This record gives sequence, C-alpha cells and structure tokens, in this order.
Amino acid sequence: MLWYVLPALLLVLCAGRPVSAKTIHVWTNSPTDGPGTAWSNAYHVIQTAVNAAVTNDTVLVTNGVYDSGGAVAAGYTLNSRVSISTNIAVVSVNGPEVTTIRGAADALGDLEGNGFFASRCAYLVDGASLTGFTLQDGHTKLSGGAWQNWAGGGALLDGGGILRRCIISGSSAKSYGGGVECNGGGTLESCLIVSNTAPQGGGVELFGGGALLNCTIVANEGVDGGGVKCFFGGAVSNSIVWGNTADSSDNIYLFGSGHTIAYTCTTPDPGGVSNITLNPQFFASGSGDYRLLYGSPCVDSGTNGMALGPDLDDRPRIVNATIDRGAYEYDGALYDSDGDGLVDDDELFLYGTSPLNSNTDGDPHGDYVEMLADTDGANSNDYFHIMNITTASSVTVMFNSSSNRIYWMESRSNLLSGAWSNVPGAGPRPGIGGSDSMIHSNAPLPSFYRLTLDTP
Repeated sequence: MLWYVLPALLLVLCAGRPVSAKTIHVWTNSPTDGPGTAWSNAYHVIQTAVNAAVTNDTVLVTNGVYDSGGAVAAGYTLNSRVSISTNIAVVSVNGPEVTTIRGAADALGDLEGNGFFASRCAYLVDGASLTGFTLQDGHTKLSGGAWQNWAGGGALLDGGGILRRCIISGSSAKSYGGGVECNGGGTLESCLIVSNTAPQGGGVELFGGGALLNCTIVANEGVDGGGVKCFFGGAVSNSIVWGNTADSSDNIYLFGSGHTIAYTCTTPDPGGVSNITLNPQFFASGSGDYRLLYGSPCVDSGTNGMALGPDLDDRPRIVNATIDRGAYEYDGALYDSDGDGLVDDDELFLYGTSPLNSNTDGDPHGDYVEMLADTDGANSNDYFHIMNITTASSVTVMFNSSSNRIYWMESRSNLLSGAWSNVPGAGPRPGIGGSDSMIHSNAPLPSFYRLTLDTP
C-alpha cells in the first residue's frame, strides 16, 4: 500500500508548485524570429507571441508598426491583428507614439474600408490587457455571422479586457463602435479615441456594460452617438467627450437604463454627478494634440478615485491636489500652453507673464526674448533696444542693461550688407543695471550699430 501512497503524495506536491510567469519579447527587426526569450530572438509578429503565452505571461513589444498576422477568435469570422483569449498582458516598451498595431481595410468593401477582407486591430476577453499602443486603421466585416463581426474596428472587448494608455484612431465599424466596442464589459483607462466612425457609437459603444475612465473621446462620427453610445449600461467617468458629430447626439447617446456618467466634460449635460459643459481647451486640437491648456476647466476638477495609474503620456496623475479630467494630466512644469518656449509654471512664478499669451505686454519682444534679455515681460516699456544715439567726437549708444547679462556692440558701414565687427572697447562686459551706454571713439561715418547680449 505504501508503494501506491508515495507517488500520490509526490504528484500532489508537484502540482502545487507555482509556475513562474514568463516574458515573451516582440520586435519587428530582431535578428532571429523567435522563440522570444530575449530581444535578440524576439518574435516579429505580436500574435505569434500571444499564441506562445500562457496565463499570467507578459508579451513585451518594442517600437514598430505591427500590421501582419492575427487570429480569428472562437465563434467569430473577423481577423484581429492581436487576438487575446487568455489572461495575459501585452505591453509596449515605449508607448503609443512609437508602437502601432495596424488593422486592414478591404479595398473592395464600403467607403470606410469595412468588408470581407478587413481586419480589426485587437480583440480581448476578460482578464486580458493591452497597454501603450496606437490602434490604427482597424475595420470590420459588412455582414455574416455574429453581430460582433461588424463591431469594434479598433478593438472589441468581449465581456471584459482592459485597454490602458492607448490611442485608437482612424478605424471604422459597419454597425457598432467605430473605435471600440465593449460587449457586456471591458474597460478603457487613459485612452484617446479620435477620428473613428460607425453608425452606432462612432468612438465607442458600451453595450450592456463597459467603462471609460480618464479617457478623451474627440472628433469621431456616427449616426447615434458620435463619441459614445451607451446601450443599456456602461459608465463614463473623469473623461472628456467633446467635438464629435452625429445625426443624433453628437457626443453621448444614452439608450435605455443602467448607465452612469460622472465627472465628465461634454455637451449637452447628460445628467449624473459633477459633469461640466465648458470647452475643455485643448492645446492644439487642429494638429491632434489633446493635452490641456493652462486654465482649462478640466484641470484639477476630476475625482481622485480615478487616479488608477499614469496618464496617456505615462506621467503621474494628480500633479496638484485634484486629478484632471481626460487622458492627459496637465503639468505646468512641463507644458508650454502658448508655445513660446517657456513652460507655464516659469511664466507664472518666475517671470510674471501669461501662459496663454506669447507676448504678454504687447511690446516688440515676445516673452521668451524678454526672458533672455532679463527684461520685464509684463511691462511694455521695458524691453531690450537702443534708446538713443549721440554723435560728437565719438558715437554713444544708450540702452537699459541688466547686471545679469553680458553685452557687446558691433558696427558696420553698410546697413544691408557686410560683416559686423566688434567695436573696440565696447564689451563684452556685464551690464551696470539700468541706464547704460557704449562708446565708439573715432567712429567712421556712416556707421550702423547693433547690441548683442548673452548670459554670464
């Protein structure tokens, strides 16, 4: 009897031993295609790595455009470039700006690219996650099989799954969720959904569930719900849904009950808790930059319960006391709202200039030049220039200087051509602070002058 008991115990002990999760690498240009144990033998196709992964593994993807391969999920007929049907994480190394999963349009399909030969970008089930990618140019079938084949051009979250810090753009669906379809569940965190189209939910459809948390949904098109359609459920929280277009409900279309809209910037007011209808003031929406300007009503007005992780730029949430709404957290130490070369916090706290006006005082020099010259960018009478010139036995050039700058004077005999030469005895030297001058003794006439400055 003992002979039979010992093997049974051994089997139990072996079965209980934890199996370490592994990391599988993907790089389009690795020297060897597989088995993905290091960058030198990284898989070239994401789906190949996904197929090799088991529960709790991580597929780590470095820079590149991934536009080949894919798989068809069980029960469906539409190919997805990345189809994840198990509990694994697919993560980019350097984020969505440099890591793209590209679907495929059907050249023989409809005007949006949907058709028999189309591919969506990603398919996820509950427990799967995709972090730090751009999902671009995904499309769906036109007909046939389950309705999910016509939904979610960028991604289909089928009963669950998480998209984190992703940009979903340029995708379409024949029927539902041009950017993303959440079918009975699924979550988008800190994602930008832009320029997608579908009849029902141009950006996203939340069908019987699903959540948009800290997301920005802009410039999408649909028939019912240009930005988001909530169909008997779904939650939108701490997000911005703005500037979308549709025949019915440009931004958020609510059908049935069970939905929750809270701490979201959209128009019109959808009801719910702490929503606002003010313009979110994007940095440069015309060029696709949906970060927030200084003074945006979405800055410091969200709910801190949504501080789930970094923003879309992979920067910490809650820069000040309260989280911002949308995919990007405003940070005045990093952002330059007026594009003048000075970050907002420096303008506010060092120079006293406006973060929203590149020439605060309206004098001939912008705020950045005034910073270089150590003049007052908020005083139109204080800017670096030649104030007066007197001529007698010598030429005296008068200006206001700063003791924190070095000055020198140059001259030439022709205003429009010729080399500038340093005037002997006229610097380089520190400014004296306030009224200052430099002299050109025995100056030939005519002479033309310019003053130059630098930091010590």
